[in-house]
Amino acid sequence: MTRPRVFVKHIADLHTHHLYGVTIARLNRAGIDLASAPGVKLQFGDHITCVGEDRLRQVEAIVGNQTSALQHSQIIPIFVGIALGVLLGSIPVFIPGVPALLSLGLAGGPVVVAIDLARIGAIGPLHWNMPTVGRGARHRQGQLPEPVRRAAGSATAAGPGLRRRL
Repeated sequence: MTRPRVFVKHIADLHTHHLYGVTIARLNRAGIDLASAPGVKLQFGDHITCVGEDRLRQVEAIVGNQTSALQHSQIIPIFVGIALGVLLGSIPVFIPGVPALLSLGLAGGPVVVAIDLARIGAIGPLHWNMPTVGRGARHRQGQLPEPVRRAAGSATAAGPGLRRRL
């Protein structure tokens, strides 16, 4: 799936069976096989297996099959997501009974925003996802964003003291 106009559409919205006589038999998302039910939303980088007679090329033209597009991330949505996350993380929240204001910080804000934006999928031309290749490379290299490394280090250091206080 590499055509932006089909992202976040349901399988049923493509009408491939009625218009072309082609059935979407399988859906693979990031190495996980999903049922190709009519209500499943399609995402960038999904691999679909289609079954049909002679109009498979037309369906391929609709959904896209450009492997080069899977290799590149859209940089603007990444920056927008990080900026929104930093803004959210800097908002202080008052919780009754807690003597100080709390905030999500530079690690928590982007994580919450990333989860929300991934759930939304797309807003206009901005698609909130990272290609499977990009995700896999970061996992293989063991790299985490700097704020996440800092938060993990702080949480690890705070753990023993926090347990004693509770």
